[in-house]
Amino acid sequence: MNSKKKIQIVLLIFGLFLIIFSIYYYYSQQTVKVTKKIEQITEEEINQDNIFENITYTGIDSRGNPYEIKAKFAETNTNDPDVNYLKYVIAKLVYKDGQIILITSDYAIYNKSSQDMFFNQNVVVENDINRVFCENLDFHNSDNLIVAYNNLTAYNGENVMFADKISIDLLTQTSKVSVTDKKKVKVKIVN
Repeated sequence: MNSKKKIQIVLLIFGLFLIIFSIYYYYSQQTVKVTKKIEQITEEEINQDNIFENITYTGIDSRGNPYEIKAKFAETNTNDPDVNYLKYVIAKLVYKDGQIILITSDYAIYNKSSQDMFFNQNVVVENDINRVFCENLDFHNSDNLIVAYNNLTAYNGENVMFADKISIDLLTQTSKVSVTDKKKVKVKIVN
């Protein structure tokens, strides 16, 4: 191979490197601009009239059990005032038999008319010694159904279970555990 071809190959590689570097630099700058814009929008939204701080919702579910939802911030949907977007949420469900379930999450959507609650990001459910960790938990009060999914881990003090989704029928007190990609449910039982 002669020296002209070597120089052309080196220049071609250098040119490709410059193009890739330019594209990477351009998109990283765009990400910073978008992040700053989101932060500005978030700060502007906090000043709106439909944002409330340190709010508590209470009610009775379809089975006659009291509940309480506390949030650091709540925003009412302007198109549907029954829908509230919550941030930094703690929900307490008290059952007639004295059982208490605590649910915490970074965000939630609460529908005041149906009493349905949709928790997301860093969801933790605590009941006595039982713990469930997941990214999403939907409490369908109108259907008497709880569905926990995405990065689901359940722990009862001794045993650990990893699955994609667990559905709990509140009327029949039955649970259905499932996985989406045909893997087996992983359970570690300690005797």
